[in-house]
Amino acid sequence: MYVLADNQRDTKIGFSVSKKLGGAVARNRVRRLIAEAVRRYVPHIRPGSRIIIVARVRAGGASMTDISAAIRAALSRSGVVDARDL
Repeated sequence: MYVLADNQRDTKIGFSVSKKLGGAVARNRVRRLIAEAVRRYVPHIRPGSRIIIVARVRAGGASMTDISAAIRAALSRSGVVDARDL
């Protein structure tokens, strides 16, 4: 996860899924799972954050629970979200 603090009011989140993960179907599945996991944390993210989430190869076999836990931990570590808000 890459984070840039910006002086804008809106938050932007992007996803990057490598072709190493698999074919288009596998990549889109991972992208949808990540997007769904991030959706529940968006209200807690500081405004003006620019976030890029990079899916690694092992995300291809991960469940929604695993991805959600990884997103939560990454957001917490990055300082974009206060751990008490989650």
